[in-house]
Amino acid sequence: MLYLAGTVHPVVGTLFSAVIWLAVFTTGIANAHGFAGRLARPGSRGYRLAGIGAVLVMVPVALLGFADLVRFSYPLFGLVGLALVGALLFRPVAGFWRERAKTIT
Repeated sequence: MLYLAGTVHPVVGTLFSAVIWLAVFTTGIANAHGFAGRLARPGSRGYRLAGIGAVLVMVPVALLGFADLVRFSYPLFGLVGLALVGALLFRPVAGFWRERAKTIT
């Protein structure tokens, strides 16, 4: 899209580039707000610290190339998903065995 906007006119390409940058920036702010809101009550000091901390941690990550980021994050999220599935399966199975042990004794 940026390439096509640049072929229309260089000024259009520059404006479109600014719009894309602002879209990425506002998405980052919204994500930091959501993350901080999960860690602390909005408006509190902990909320501000969590928001600033999230931004400071993610700025170096944002400097990685897209391919490097995908190469790192896809396997990481896959492992986290497997751990979550394991935890979701463990609880009912453990509950079943506890109930069975109670009925045997």
